[in-house]
Amino acid sequence: MLLGKVLVALVCTGVGAFLINMFYDEEISSLVMPCIVIFVLCFVVATLFMMVFEVSVDCIFLCFLVDEKNFGGTDRMYASKSLEATVNKYKDVSTARAEVLRRRAILATAKNQGHAAADGGVAVGAQDKD
Repeated sequence: MLLGKVLVALVCTGVGAFLINMFYDEEISSLVMPCIVIFVLCFVVATLFMMVFEVSVDCIFLCFLVDEKNFGGTDRMYASKSLEATVNKYKDVSTARAEVLRRRAILATAKNQGHAAADGGVAVGAQDKD
């Protein structure tokens, strides 16, 4: 993602520098500052575009999940057949990964509860000494 944003900004900066050099060559003394401004503006625009794109993809997947929950396995699903085929193609891999992540979350919760109990015991012991 970062590489794509930087490449877009560099290409736009190169085009901007070429156009400035072509049309405003005698009016400016250096290309450095205009190129820096062009690069920063193009990088910000590329970042914002990628954020909008990411939100759009997340929205499509969330809508698909709601559609599948409500109408899964029936002919009433609103999702396109190609999206359904793509998601179902990786269903086994996703299920296995979800199980691994669920186990990690259970272990992390148990570990945090163990630390909380140990911390509580230290705090009680410190209060007893006073």
